Amino acid sequence: MKKITALFLIICMLFSTASFAASEESFGTVYLFGDDWAKSWGESLGGFFCEPALFVNAAGSGELLSKLPQKAEYARIKAGDVVILSYGILEKDRPMDKNADFKKSLEDVTAQLQKKNVNIVFASICSSVRFNSLTGQMAETKNFYTETTRSFAKAKGITYIDLASLTASMATAAGSGGINAIYKSTLELTERADKICAFEIFKHLAKIENVKGNLKMNLSSVFDINQGERARSIDVSLENSFTDTFAIYTKNGTDVVVEGQLFNDGKAIVAKSVNGKINVSFTSCEQLQLAPVFVFEAMDFATTAEPFKAQMYGGVYDISVRKSEALKASVYLDGYLIASNLDMPGTEIVPEAAVHTFDRYHFAGGEFAVTVKGLTDKLDFIMFRETDIINEKKIRIFVGGDSTVCNYYPLFRTGAEKDGTVMTGWAMFLEKYVDARVMNLAASGDWAKKWFDNSFSIVEKEGEKGDIFVVQFGINDRGKSTVEEMTACLSDMVDVCAEKGMIPILVSPQISAGYGWGDETDVGKSNGGNYSKFFDAVRDLATEKGCFYVDLTDMSSGWFSEVGREEVYKVYHLWDYENNAPKDMMHLSSRGADSMCRFFVLALEKLIEAKAVDKWGNSLEMLRIW
Repeated sequence: MKKITALFLIICMLFSTASFAASEESFGTVYLFGDDWAKSWGESLGGFFCEPALFVNAAGSGELLSKLPQKAEYARIKAGDVVILSYGILEKDRPMDKNADFKKSLEDVTAQLQKKNVNIVFASICSSVRFNSLTGQMAETKNFYTETTRSFAKAKGITYIDLASLTASMATAAGSGGINAIYKSTLELTERADKICAFEIFKHLAKIENVKGNLKMNLSSVFDINQGERARSIDVSLENSFTDTFAIYTKNGTDVVVEGQLFNDGKAIVAKSVNGKINVSFTSCEQLQLAPVFVFEAMDFATTAEPFKAQMYGGVYDISVRKSEALKASVYLDGYLIASNLDMPGTEIVPEAAVHTFDRYHFAGGEFAVTVKGLTDKLDFIMFRETDIINEKKIRIFVGGDSTVCNYYPLFRTGAEKDGTVMTGWAMFLEKYVDARVMNLAASGDWAKKWFDNSFSIVEKEGEKGDIFVVQFGINDRGKSTVEEMTACLSDMVDVCAEKGMIPILVSPQISAGYGWGDETDVGKSNGGNYSKFFDAVRDLATEKGCFYVDLTDMSSGWFSEVGREEVYKVYHLWDYENNAPKDMMHLSSRGADSMCRFFVLALEKLIEAKAVDKWGNSLEMLRIW
């Protein structure tokens, strides 16, 4: 029996894996007709659509079902559209349909819509505030109109969504003392309660074939922080029905602390609610976003035998993964690399499980499959969280490369590491110097052909206009490939990125004592090893393609020649202090990687200062360098 534990249980969903960015013509328009309740939660429902124009909220105050055929929106309905009907409020001082008239209207409207081959969904009104003081229970609002609609839908086999029961149960859980979290007035829900009702509709729409591809998760709540405010306690009792874990994003937040914190990946703090609340403190903050987090545990699952599978709603997510086994492995979501080189040690021991986050992943919805490849096939969990919407989207830098570039764990380098002792990839330092989110997908042991075949597809899928793609190969290619094959793969990657509006940057590898370059007095010139033709090929390809190019080969050779061979051995590579001898003259130490990263960033600065543009008219002027 597969053991799959999820904090959020998603049932009865039959999604397809249609592209997130399918054309507008692929989708049916969703129309909402109803009275006061529907008008309110309908505004929240619109936020669940990727293309807002494909949702029409035609509900209005005091609307009657008998008058529906007279509405202009009703005349625009066509085959394949979806119509949501929500009527039934009884108000003392407004005209009402007579009982017989309402039932006749139900029959007539349904017949008309079925003739047009339209999908019909009935939704009840919400419950108004009526507590039974003896039982402490919310009295579910029922009347002739809701009961008639419920019975009619059942008889006709039409979907009926019971918002009356949903809101009554929410109010009962809140209790009379917490009713203000649900209702603004007797017949008006709060914004967050409206969103929960909209989510209930969303779950049913997500089952409709020609609608689901245009839907996205949208349950985040945004809170403005008052000047001088130093803490905020947010009641999440409504959301606890589907998750007790949340991501907290802050705009210009400093010294942010969240009770129940699970981890902080530098972009958001992920925490469990404590007694139904998320408690946040800070020194300063302008806005706070509370985003639901859905966690799928997979600790007892071996993905070599069969991928870990579960279901999730479509949306734009930051996706985090963690595994406890301190063994190198990479994680693939539906065949796309989302975490590379996980737990590859930069030291002898990886002290704690690594959590890796991939930013702004577009998930179409439905079943997903996770595979772990490497020295282990185990994963603790995969976590979906709605992405940051309160801060301006940062440029993403996708990085491809080998062991001189990739992540090693633990990721954090204090700067106090003993020289020549901690293996480090230079892209690990990029966020230290550049205001961007770095997706370091480089992998130790890879060469251009292998990385292109196994890893590049995530860049092709997720890269967006304005994102940057940095790729460095040429070291392992010498023993695993040919100059021609390496060049062909790099060329294809540049072409794909340019077509997407991304900015490709080719990088030639840094000089290393392990290459067999130079004599006893000069480590800066190549005189053997047959590496030079691979490195030169990268430079030549950049010229041919007209893309940006960073010559780490030349920059590092000048630096290493200046500092001298002994310091290169002991400081910039890995040194065996016990035997006072070189340990690894190929890979970089923390100091060595930091230096290479600074050289890379210095090259970018020079391109910016020169107002350089590539073949496609891209500049790097939008890139903020610290």
